[in-house]
Amino acid sequence: MKNPKIILTILLTIAAVGSSSLVRAESAKEEDAPVHGTIPVAKKTSKVAYASMAKVQIKDAITTGLAKLPGVVTQAELAEDDGFLLWEVHIVSAKGEAHEVVIDAGNGKVLAVEADDEGSAADKD
Repeated sequence: MKNPKIILTILLTIAAVGSSSLVRAESAKEEDAPVHGTIPVAKKTSKVAYASMAKVQIKDAITTGLAKLPGVVTQAELAEDDGFLLWEVHIVSAKGEAHEVVIDAGNGKVLAVEADDEGSAADKD
């Protein structure tokens, strides 16, 4: 009879690899999906004008981001994405995973939670 510990280790490894691939596939789908906010931004709009256009303040965007994904906020910025004004709140979870919570700058609703392409806190050391 084969060693049950080896078989269990192999099965757990296969399960872990399969689930991480599924998470990456889901993240890729989310990142490819366009987001639709409530404040359109013309292509020639200056980034300086973003603050006067936003109805949601930075503190409210951070509060919303942390309610969706508890952790430590490393950055929050107003940005244009797919022609709409959005808050991008970068959060590192207790597990050290970096995420970006995308929030509509017009109504404060969470539009997406994505793996942060800037890397985790461990990657920045």
